[in-house]
Amino acid sequence: MKIMSTLQITNYTRHRIPKKSFSKALAVTLKVLKKKVPTVELIFINEKISKEINALRGKRKPSNVLSFQEQGAGRYLSLGQIFITPSVAKSEAREKHMVYGEWLIILFVHSLLHLFGFSHKKMSPMEKKILRALFKF
Repeated sequence: MKIMSTLQITNYTRHRIPKKSFSKALAVTLKVLKKKVPTVELIFINEKISKEINALRGKRKPSNVLSFQEQGAGRYLSLGQIFITPSVAKSEAREKHMVYGEWLIILFVHSLLHLFGFSHKKMSPMEKKILRALFKF
C-alpha cells in the first residue's frame, strides 16, 4: 500500500495563500529527506491567535511561525501542525527585502524540518539543499 502525502491547508486570515507552492515545497522536502508522511497540517492564523498560542509558551508577542509535532497514536496520521501568521511574515519579508511568497515557503520548510526532529544546529545544510531545489539558486 502506497502512502500518499497530504497537505491540509486552513486559512483563518484574509491573506491570499499560494497553496500550490506549499504542496510543491512539501513534495521537495520529502524527496530530499527520503521520507513519507501521510499528512501535514498548515494553518494560517491572525496575530491575536498567534499571541494567545505564544502566551502558553511564555512569550508576549505573535510569532511568524509555530510548529507542533503530533504526539502518540496520531503520529501515524499526521506529522504535526504548522501555524503561520501571514501579517508577521509579510512584515519580516519587507524588512529582509524578500519576496513575501518565498519567505512563507522558507518558514514552512524550516518548520517541516523541526517536525522531523531537526535542531537549528543540524538543520542548516538540509534546509539549504531543499531551498536550492525549490528556488533553483
